[in-house]
This record gives sequence, structure tokens and C-alpha cells, in this order.
Amino acid sequence: MPEDRELIRLGIDLGTGSLKMKAYCGEHSFSSSQKYDILSSRAGIAETAPDAWINALKLAWADIRQQLSSAGRPSTITSSIGLSGQMHGFVPISKSGKALHNAILWADVRGAEYAEMYSRLLNGAFDRLLNAPAAGLTALILLWLKHSKPDLYKRTAFILFPKDYLRYRLTGHIGTDAGDASATLLWDFKAHSWSQEAFNVLGLESSKLPPVLDSFSVGGFVTGEASRETGLPEGVPVAVGSADKSCEIYGSGFFNDYFEHHTPRLAASGPGSPVVGVSVGEPATDADWQQPHIAQVSIGTGIQVVIPVRGIPPYSPALNFFETCVAEVGYRMAAMLNGGLALEWVLSVFNGNWETIYRDLDEGKTQLPQDLIFLPYLTGERSPYQNSKARGAWIGLGLHHSRTDMLAAALLGVACTIRLGIETLGIAPEAKMYCIGGSTRYPVWMSIVSAMVGRRLLVSPEPDASVRGAAAIGFEAAAGAGAAHPGDYTHQNMPEPLETSPVESEQPGWMNEYYKRFKMYYERLFGEEKTH
Repeated sequence: MPEDRELIRLGIDLGTGSLKMKAYCGEHSFSSSQKYDILSSRAGIAETAPDAWINALKLAWADIRQQLSSAGRPSTITSSIGLSGQMHGFVPISKSGKALHNAILWADVRGAEYAEMYSRLLNGAFDRLLNAPAAGLTALILLWLKHSKPDLYKRTAFILFPKDYLRYRLTGHIGTDAGDASATLLWDFKAHSWSQEAFNVLGLESSKLPPVLDSFSVGGFVTGEASRETGLPEGVPVAVGSADKSCEIYGSGFFNDYFEHHTPRLAASGPGSPVVGVSVGEPATDADWQQPHIAQVSIGTGIQVVIPVRGIPPYSPALNFFETCVAEVGYRMAAMLNGGLALEWVLSVFNGNWETIYRDLDEGKTQLPQDLIFLPYLTGERSPYQNSKARGAWIGLGLHHSRTDMLAAALLGVACTIRLGIETLGIAPEAKMYCIGGSTRYPVWMSIVSAMVGRRLLVSPEPDASVRGAAAIGFEAAAGAGAAHPGDYTHQNMPEPLETSPVESEQPGWMNEYYKRFKMYYERLFGEEKTH
């Protein structure tokens, strides 16, 4: 048996537009990222061919296997696989396990018209669902499928969330975890199970949803067929895993800091068994959700500001609440749709280059435009507005403004949405604020964010925290399956916190007024539209 340091622990994150894979081997890691297309024949549609995910996995593993070979580390000693994946979307499969339709993704808004059906729920229902209906959530996509493609809906035996479909193709086993289940708008947080009231009122069938398993349990083993298709070694245990945000929180080491202030009461289940132990189905303490001492900002395609919460906070239509892979802790989240998505769009329209813009800002050749507002709502917005009809705009354009001014205004606009998310969560100024994501590697950008939010940031440029978390979950699952004590995991086994660098910028006097005008212009343009 190889020593632990020789074992390869594989983490896979199935994102919206690409699959990331990382092999951890002792102190070394080997990574690959493979893109695939988002299919959109018209506005509002966002789909991906499920086979594109499998092909991306195959290519990523071939790439990593070549890297391992060059490093003299044979891929045959892969010990575990952990999975992370984009949330809300799903693949409908038949009784025989065949995909009946493309994966319908979280960015698909065709189900928006069914949000009003949630008004039929009994009083108090949202205190159990804890999330407001919004375009792109699982329940609304499923309602669209039922009413727009009734024959396909009838033939659907199960819907599988992205990472769960990937695991099904690898192992032949069906299941999900509480992280993905809780993001469906069909999950009863107090009962810690599917909401039968929601299914009954909406006319959906709970039998089409997969069984909910412990994230740290083994969801199956790579089959011979999957090995021949993907090149992954046969027989490797594949963890149930969790949703991308859950894996990201776990993989960043964020929980280590959290549990310094909260004694864990973890009760783990054995391999492959349903979720047991302490759930989040208890009222949250005021200290957790009213006075959070720690928060994490993730800046990617979208922006998420999260605070960990042990127990159930009060329902807020401006925020989301989901479960994590750690059984007793959930996270409250302000989710903003237009982060890197808006910035990259602006960059492509102007054929710009961020390195040049950041350098010019740093050297004083370009100033942040105090009189030009950018609303980044290209795809609507979730937190805090829940408005799918909001749109982007530059406001205040004059003859004196340049292309660079418009790009710099885009940075300010996105920074404003981060501040709005932080304020919506009610995070105290003295709270510790972590900031992760690929774009955080730019010091000038982080200085702008720090100045706008008026806080000291602990910045890590690690772009693969979700992959790191998935790999760690996979290793724990494999250990629990026999290599160590079954089901034995505690917060002491969690990934170490990522290295961070403090960023703290003085807030210019004009920024608060700028931020007020940013909010005012949204209200003037879109404040009357409270549609989902």
C-alpha cells in the first residue's frame, strides 16, 4: 500500500462553463480546466449537453495523467474522488438512466412565470423553505418542464443535479446531498427533508427527486464502463460531495475560523447512508445571524457574500439560506448575479485589458470617475432586489468621459453590489471579512473593493477552493469507508485556511455619496418592478 503522501486525492468541480479537476499528491497538486458550451438558442435559455461534461472530465483526467506521468507519479494510486457542482439546475433521466434532455442550468429563466404559484402555500411555509422564489431555482425549472414538456416530464424518473449526474455516470448510483437539496425551493429546513407541502401545492412529485445522503459518505465506486469511457481507475470511491458554494466554504478553511467561536456538535453518518445527526433544523442564535463575526466574499462570475449560521435564521426574501456539507451548519447568503459576468462583458465590448487599466489606476494616469454610475444588472438581480427584469446602464455619461472611464465605472458598480450584499446581511464593521476568487489577485481591484465597503479584507487569490473542498470531502469519505474509522470526521480534519493577505484602503470622502446615488438610480429605474 502506498504511503499517504503518495495517494492521489482527486477533486472535481463541475461549473457553469467549465470543469476543473485537481489531483492532490502530498504537497504537490496537478490541475486542469476544460470548457464546454452553454447552449442558448434565444434569450432566457441556458442549457448544456450532459455528454459535454463527461467529455470535459475525460480530457481533464487525460491532461492530469500526463502531468502525473511527467512528474513520475503513476495515476493508478488514485485513492478518492470528491465532487462539487453548480447549483439549482438538473438533468432529467429516464428509468433506464438515460438523459432525456439537456441539463437546464441556474441561468435559465423560463420558469420565472411560475413564481406566483408559491403564493398558494400556507402561512408560515416560507419559514420552512427559507428562500424566495426566483428564476433559475430548481422548483421553477421543474414547473416549466412539467407545463411546457409534459410528455418528457412524465417520462422523467429522476432529476439529477449537475455533480450528481456526473457521479451517476461514474458509479451508477443515484443520490444527492443536503447542500444541493436545500437549494431547490423544495426543501423543508425544519424537517430536514423534502417539503411535501410544496410538492402538493405545486403539483410536483417528490419521487422524482433523488434520495439525500451525507456529503461525506461514499456514493459509489467508478465502474468498469465509466473507467473505459473516462480513463479514471476502476473501483475508486466517489464521495457524495456537495454543492459548489458548500465545497468552496469547506475548501477555503473558513470553518476553522468559525469553529474557534462555536463548539461543533457533529454527528457523522456511515458511508452511503442518509443524512443523520445534528441538522440545521433548530433556531439560530442571534449571534450567528444578527451579529456575524465572520463572513466570506466570493468574487467570480457572480458574487456571493456568506455568513455561517448554526440553526435556522428568520426568513428573508432578500437573502438565501442553504445547508453545507457540515451537518449542523448552514450559510446565509447575499447572491449577486453580475460580478465577473458584467466586468468581462464590459471588457469584451471595449476590447479592453484589465492589466492595463489597473496599472493606469495604480500609477494615477486614470482616476475613478466620481460622476459616472454603472448599474451592472445585465441579467437581473437576486440579492437584495429579487428582480429578473433589472438591467444594466451607465448613468451620467458626458463628452468628457472616455472608454477607460466607463471601464473604471464598471469596477465601481460591481464594488457597490458587494457593499449592498454586505449591508443586506447586516455584517458588523469589525467582523472578519475573507475575500476569495480568481480576480482577487489584482491588488488595485481589491483596494477599490476595500475602499467601497469600508473594511479590511483578508484576500486569497485561490480560484479553486471548491475543488479543494471536494477533494477533502472525497478523502474523508474514502477514509470512512474502511481506511480509517467509519464516519469519523470532525472540524479538526477540515482543510487548513488558505493563505491570505490583508488589504485595507482608506475610503475617499466621495464614495459614500457615490454609493447612495448608485442605489437611488436603481430605485428610479427598476424600483417598481419586484418581479422574480
